[in-house]
Amino acid sequence: DGTDAAVELYIVPSVDGTNYPDWTGNVTTDEQENAQYFVGAGTIRDEDGSATARAAVRGIEIPPGKYKVGVRNRANVAFAASGNTVKWRPWGYKSA
Repeated sequence: DGTDAAVELYIVPSVDGTNYPDWTGNVTTDEQENAQYFVGAGTIRDEDGSATARAAVRGIEIPPGKYKVGVRNRANVAFAASGNTVKWRPWGYKSA
């Protein structure tokens, strides 16, 4: 069941503004290859997959430049076929 399961979030920065490092794009392998890109996990609770699940991950340091966001489903229930989103909202800006 999906009790106390999580959705993991990964940020993969571009190495030169165009290309990205080798990583498991579907984030299905064990963390060894993806651990350096892991930024947090949001715990969700949806035992049968029938409800809209929401999770929040706070305090993520966003890298400068381009990056991709990856999500790993550890919820033990399948994501919907479409309509899944990741949203981010800065809570402060700092000059470098």
